[in-house]
Amino acid sequence: MSDPRFDDPLRLERSGFKVHSQYDEDGIIAEIFRRIGTTNRICVEFGAGNGSENWTGFLVMQGWRGLWIDGSDSFLFYINVMGWTPPDGIDVPK
Repeated sequence: MSDPRFDDPLRLERSGFKVHSQYDEDGIIAEIFRRIGTTNRICVEFGAGNGSENWTGFLVMQGWRGLWIDGSDSFLFYINVMGWTPPDGIDVPK
């Protein structure tokens, strides 16, 4: 990041990295919660797709519970195959 706008150590872009996100959201979200703390560790993602490229997948890997919402039934197969466990009380069709 050679742009001087990114020199500030508080800029979130400096913390970015990818695990499941499309861009650097995994690192940015981790840094936000490092700064502000967490309470219930529950997340919701709208437009979760098949789970391979979303920002909540990394949170789920760290023990968070989550709800993934997507408008396509075809993604349910991939979510079930990947073995993601929905939170208690949430039913994902098989």
